[in-house]
Amino acid sequence: MAKIWVDRLLAGTRTFEEVPASLKTAVTNILNARFDNGEISEDELNRALGIETF
Repeated sequence: MAKIWVDRLLAGTRTFEEVPASLKTAVTNILNARFDNGEISEDELNRALGIETF
């Protein structure tokens, strides 16, 4: 289920605030792993996690 939420976040159809509390850690871990593996950029990671960068 966490992978589905990751895909939704990356597609921009959901926000991190909408992720169920029980899945937030798993979703964050998957996103960080994808960033570490070069699958997503830092901007994509921040957008998915709802982190605003300036």
